[in-house]
Amino acid sequence: MGSKIRYANERLTKYFKKKNPDLEPEQEEAVKPYLTFEPDPKPEYLNDHLTAKELAEKYRLKTQTLANWRTQGRGPGYQKYGHKIYYPIPAIDKWIQHSRVRIHEDDDD
Repeated sequence: MGSKIRYANERLTKYFKKKNPDLEPEQEEAVKPYLTFEPDPKPEYLNDHLTAKELAEKYRLKTQTLANWRTQGRGPGYQKYGHKIYYPIPAIDKWIQHSRVRIHEDDDD
């Protein structure tokens, strides 16, 4: 995640047990902090951004559709932080405004 390396808890537990099958209780306690993982909360500077998942849920899209649009240069503008995609809310609003279909009535009536 970003510049940090993260490992799944199950894989770490398996690794430690394989390397040290007879861990003593105090050793197991020493290993526990490395087995718990709390994802970093969304940074404050991204409060005016939506993740791809949030955007997809809000507008009833699939995240894969958003991914396809990004590769095609379509859809709302986005920013990439680490390996995550964030959509600035102003870019979403601009995209929605631009994407609206406008129907003009004839003035001849």
